[in-house]
Amino acid sequence: MKTSKMCKVSGGGLPDGFEAKVDVELDYTGVSEVDILNRAVSHDIIGVQRILRAMTTSELNELAKTGYKFNAALVGTRAPKDVDKAYKTKFCGMTRDEQLAQIAELESELKDEDSLTSDPHDEDEDENEDE
Repeated sequence: MKTSKMCKVSGGGLPDGFEAKVDVELDYTGVSEVDILNRAVSHDIIGVQRILRAMTTSELNELAKTGYKFNAALVGTRAPKDVDKAYKTKFCGMTRDEQLAQIAELESELKDEDSLTSDPHDEDEDENEDE
């Protein structure tokens, strides 16, 4: 398997202001799938660490005991900027019980909103339809 990526080369011992763009082809012949995945994981771990740093010490102490499962599709190279993505990221980091509690809370809020916006006469009509 081969892949290529354009990369910018600057800094280090190169002259100030120097920059070159080099198309690099990576040949993975002879590299096992496990080794390739381990390399990908090492990059993703940096993204997960950003999320973990935003947690409290008590949350981190609990995760030190239970472990942390995370959907790698949500790991980016930068901190999430939009609220929807940030919420999904936090939700994926919750335990199953925390997720279920969050869903129950959201469903309860939706029912409360529905009861505020619904017409009480609509409920009477629904009850008459069953009879």
